[in-house]
Amino acid sequence: MILSHARLPIPTLPREAELATDDTAEKVNQKLTSDLLEAFLKSRREGISKHTIAFYHICLRRFIGYPVTPQGINEFLHSLDCGNGKYAYYRAIRALCNWLEREGYPHPIKRVDAPAIQRKLLPSITAEQFQILLSATDNPGTELSYPCSLIAASGLASYALSCPLR
Repeated sequence: MILSHARLPIPTLPREAELATDDTAEKVNQKLTSDLLEAFLKSRREGISKHTIAFYHICLRRFIGYPVTPQGINEFLHSLDCGNGKYAYYRAIRALCNWLEREGYPHPIKRVDAPAIQRKLLPSITAEQFQILLSATDNPGTELSYPCSLIAASGLASYALSCPLR
């Protein structure tokens, strides 16, 4: 007798929502409140910089009222119009979620992609500006003479002059 396994149901693991008891169901749909934010800020380890605490407070107070779920976090991040600043808010929310996980809450930030950081290409100097810097090495009394002398002595200036300027 040949048994066919194709018709057997595939066992699946229950999802978090199915496992949730009344206590954890509340935690899954938790919104950030000012009380929860204050508890997070007070829980920070001793010796942490006051600037770090201020950073968390500034970033997270705007997150108050949003659910601490992947959807709530994404909604909040998409509502921001601060370009690369979104990543700072993401870092603060990630710290909050790490703390919440230690307190027994689910960890939603693991299912949220970090905002992309756009790299900016800084402008380079023109050939004319470079010649001004080189000429400063000839005048020992000028403010730029010492740094420009170092550039000239290191060979960087001759390398830069041998490369075609774009």
